[in-house]
Amino acid sequence: MVDRAQSGTGRERAALELIRWHFEVDPEMTEIYHFDVGGDDSDETPISLLEVTAATSASDCVLAFSFPGADWMPYWSRVAEVTPEEMQLVRDGRLQLPNGWSLLHATRYVRENLEPYAAEWPAVGRRICQAGGV
Repeated sequence: MVDRAQSGTGRERAALELIRWHFEVDPEMTEIYHFDVGGDDSDETPISLLEVTAATSASDCVLAFSFPGADWMPYWSRVAEVTPEEMQLVRDGRLQLPNGWSLLHATRYVRENLEPYAAEWPAVGRRICQAGGV
């Protein structure tokens, strides 16, 4: 997996800050995957994150929630949470990720490798669930 957030585009830097902030607000989060789903700074392709945390509930599919851009985060984001046990099912190919997401095209982040993010961002968003397991 390649760390695309370090290459410097606005979207990639924003993704890294969002990842840092999510680790800051969820002490039970163990890892976050940032998916390269294409797009550039000028379009509305969301920053796509899969978060592994014991603070979420298990389900039979991986649901992604979409959050619109704002002054403090100019890009849409799409975030899904899974339990550590569900993450193992994803790795084993027994739990499907949302369309366009593949661990082969993701960068994995763990808390220990990131500087903390101290800003407070508002939590606004809407749930998106597509037929067939997002």
